[in-house]
Amino acid sequence: FRHSLATKLSDYLCVGRPVISVGHHNWAVHDYVEEHSCGLAVRTPDRLEIQRRLAQALHISNSERQAIGHRNRQLWERAHDVRVMAKALRDFIEVDTIGSASAADTQARAVGRT
Repeated sequence: FRHSLATKLSDYLCVGRPVISVGHHNWAVHDYVEEHSCGLAVRTPDRLEIQRRLAQALHISNSERQAIGHRNRQLWERAHDVRVMAKALRDFIEVDTIGSASAADTQARAVGRT
């Protein structure tokens, strides 16, 4: 929970809209939203505070909302697009279009033996 991101986060970033994360105060999504200025992280279980923070989000200007959305889409393209993530994995296991590493070679690289 502390070190996992919601799988839906990539979807939210992809559509280029601000993200609002509401949940357990120690949820990793809150950290991610804050670190990347993706939107609003609400870390409290207090319903009145959640309501206040959501009402606050309604007053974000259209230009700021668009800027956040644009940054979110760029973040998705840079770090969450499955093609980018697949390339990083392919690079890690050094698979090319001609052949692939053996399972033993891949495992040895993963544990740092080669």
